[in-house]
Amino acid sequence: MKILKIICYTASVAIFGSAGAASAAVIAVSSSAPTTGPDDIANLTGGTNNSENNDATAVWSDRPGQGQSFATGSNVGGYTMTGFTLQNFFVTTNWAAGPWNVQVGTLSGSTFTPIITESTSGTVNPSNTSYLTWTLDTPLTLSPNTLYAFYVSTPSGFGMVTNNSSTGSNPYANGTAFSSTADGQVIPGGGAAVVIRDRDRIFQVDLAAVPEPSTWAMVLGGMGLTVALRRARFSRKLRVQ
Repeated sequence: MKILKIICYTASVAIFGSAGAASAAVIAVSSSAPTTGPDDIANLTGGTNNSENNDATAVWSDRPGQGQSFATGSNVGGYTMTGFTLQNFFVTTNWAAGPWNVQVGTLSGSTFTPIITESTSGTVNPSNTSYLTWTLDTPLTLSPNTLYAFYVSTPSGFGMVTNNSSTGSNPYANGTAFSSTADGQVIPGGGAAVVIRDRDRIFQVDLAAVPEPSTWAMVLGGMGLTVALRRARFSRKLRVQ
């Protein structure tokens, strides 16, 4: 019965997700682009690698936070989001020791409303054009066919300068880059207006399709039947003895 209870718990987390904000995301740096899985959403080509360093690109304490919207696919069970990646354009002289504030939420028009807010501390030292990946402390279940967004800000020092597509281009058709309206801003839970940019970040969102509830029901039903048959066989053996 322990096996069945564990599977029931796993199924409920996968189907319904978890509410509220977690505290500690994890940041990692790589010189290579992330591997794109079958359910991931990515725009990893077309970066300009130019010297644009302004309110539309930089994540510094005296610059707005930066984000990117994305649309989920049509999987009926939705998707589990475990993290996201942004490509850095170049190294600044003072890297933020934290916290990095990361938020995932919905974008409606020019209003970003966070669902979760996490932060991570620790100095990172990426090289030019390296990739920064934030892994969420609490994976988030996303609905299908919905516009979501992720957002990064830092309240202290310098952070990163995002690599983007050229101005006026949107190679990722289902979303767009955006910036906050205040420097180093953590978007409040009730949402806030953002500035929509005419470009896309070089990014990836890590997703895994969630099985449909009917699929979980079949799995649980099959496990329950297996447990019942084993118990029946064990009972018969006891009676024979």
